[in-house]
Amino acid sequence: MQTNMVFADIGKNAHALADHMKPQGILIDRAENLRMVTHLDITNDDIVETVQAFHSFYDQ
Repeated sequence: MQTNMVFADIGKNAHALADHMKPQGILIDRAENLRMVTHLDITNDDIVETVQAFHSFYDQ
């Protein structure tokens, strides 16, 4: 099955992660559980950029 949804348990890092993502133009909720959904105008490059932003946060 294919889907455009990703669920993530962020935990207590939610506020710090949202603060890290915002300057990169990626807006996420400050919730401990995220539901991320792509839309038709989101490109593969957008997804790669978002994944890299998550990596840069968690690799700190």
